[in-house]
Amino acid sequence: DVWPWLVTEWRENPYYSHGVLVPLLAAFLIWRNRAALAHRAPSNWGYPLIALGLAMLVAGLWWSAYWIAGFSLPVVIAGVVVALLGREVARRWAFPLLFLLLMVPLPFDIWVAQWLEAPTATVSTALVRLFGIPAESKGSLIQLPSAAFAVGGICAGLRSSIALFTLALFVVMVGTPGGARNKAILLSLVIPLALVANTVRIAVLLVIANAWGADAAMSYFHDYSSYVFFTLALGLLILASGGLRCPLWRLRFDLRPS
Repeated sequence: DVWPWLVTEWRENPYYSHGVLVPLLAAFLIWRNRAALAHRAPSNWGYPLIALGLAMLVAGLWWSAYWIAGFSLPVVIAGVVVALLGREVARRWAFPLLFLLLMVPLPFDIWVAQWLEAPTATVSTALVRLFGIPAESKGSLIQLPSAAFAVGGICAGLRSSIALFTLALFVVMVGTPGGARNKAILLSLVIPLALVANTVRIAVLLVIANAWGADAAMSYFHDYSSYVFFTLALGLLILASGGLRCPLWRLRFDLRPS
């Protein structure tokens, strides 16, 4: 039941629509490092991992906690790799195997998104007030003289933050130069920068609504503002990566076996 659940989540859960890319990217990384197969040495240590994964599967299905059952997939796959190919191969494939964990939707996404609604509305309102726009916020509701907007969970920035973090993790760990410490710092900045970019996106929407009306803001900007978000968030991330000496513009994807 796990794969059909995952496919349904990727298709219908707006927070994890990027999940379908994770197995493909992991497969690419394993193919890229296929030279690790030269170190094959099957190990019985894989069978405890497989048993752990199967226990997680049974527990997840028994409790109807499909996210636990989903996490059993990478564990079982890692166990099979260790059992059939050996610990050295698993060590060399550790990142793509761990990367598979990001394909599993977590159950706290909606709760966290709702927690972000009011702060996002407050900061966006404060930002537009700096430009003389008479906006007021109460909770997740933003009131303009001619319109009112509610910052919903999906609009609070979590959805795009999750997708951006997944993409940034793949690019930073695989294709950019720089030491491990600087890469870790850069990855820790991804979600804060994404939330800043999303706050600016909402502020721009409020400016457009104040100048040309709510219909113009919702019809001509809101539906396409995700492009604005990604452009701004990616720009901030590129600036931060340059300062940390692991620039994203110097990608080094070598398609030959490593």
